[in-house]
Amino acid sequence: MKSAEFIHRDACPKDKATMTKLRSDIPLLIVEDSMVMRQMIQNILADLGYNNISVAPNGAVALEKIKESQRLGTPYQMVFLDWGMPEMDGLLFLKTCRAHRDLDRMAIIMLTAVSDKNCMISALENGATAYITKPFTPEDVAEKIEQVSEWIKNNGM
Repeated sequence: MKSAEFIHRDACPKDKATMTKLRSDIPLLIVEDSMVMRQMIQNILADLGYNNISVAPNGAVALEKIKESQRLGTPYQMVFLDWGMPEMDGLLFLKTCRAHRDLDRMAIIMLTAVSDKNCMISALENGATAYITKPFTPEDVAEKIEQVSEWIKNNGM
């Protein structure tokens, strides 16, 4: 799996109306056990023009939501994934997704307080598309989404 690549900012539409139209229907999933953090990420994504956002409190619930979205023909384009959660943590979720043929190419962005270099390497080696450490800014999230969107485009997804 390739890591997220950088793209030039001039390649993206400049006006907010165009960007909102492009983003509004893209299905996204936030997997985070903290309700406050889920809401914060959801607000950032909404401010960036995304409105098709689902949430899950852990990896086990997220897997069910992903299976359902695929069954309905509306698979998630990006998953924002926390590391430390009950029932199924982020790393196990990541490994589980990458072990399934239908999920092995889904963009998964780790969005976590775990900033240990070995953990970051482990996440990327196990198939994370990108990694953002908390605390983060809306600009950090927007930049990573641009990089991952380019990765998705380059990988025919």
